[in-house]
Amino acid sequence: MGGYLWRGRLVIGPETRPGLYSLKVLAPGKAATPPFPPFQIRVFGDPGTYRRNLSSLIERYSGFAPWGVAASAFIPVIGFFSLVFLLSQKIDSLLAQEGKAEIYRVRQTDQGIEISFGLGRDQGLEEGTRLNLFDEKGQSLGTVEVRSVAARDAVALAAEEQGARPGYWLAKFS
Repeated sequence: MGGYLWRGRLVIGPETRPGLYSLKVLAPGKAATPPFPPFQIRVFGDPGTYRRNLSSLIERYSGFAPWGVAASAFIPVIGFFSLVFLLSQKIDSLLAQEGKAEIYRVRQTDQGIEISFGLGRDQGLEEGTRLNLFDEKGQSLGTVEVRSVAARDAVALAAEEQGARPGYWLAKFS
């Protein structure tokens, strides 16, 4: 492979006793420059001892390679994330039908706290509409005024003392 790079195969015979061995590889007739440290070779007496000494806990206790476990878990994880996404979309849709929405973004501005939420023109909102603001426990924190409206989203302005934050929710007046 060029220079001091090499490729080889080490075969351990059945008569080799378990233990730690050192192996140094040198080019024929030449000293190693720079001197490379020897390889450490650990020989185990049986497969059970080898497995108990593996650094990977997954492989040590299950016998499966960690990359294989990670690869096999990938599809269920994607499935669970998809399910959570679809359920959250359904929850948002049901809340919107009732004239309610959870705040998903809060931003501090010069005029106050700008909050973004999932109600919009499709739910009958327009600029200037007032909505009730509630914390995560359902306690009323006052009202907010809608500043801009899109089809399914809107931005409203809340007073700083209301302390609006993501997870709080808004409702249209009944």
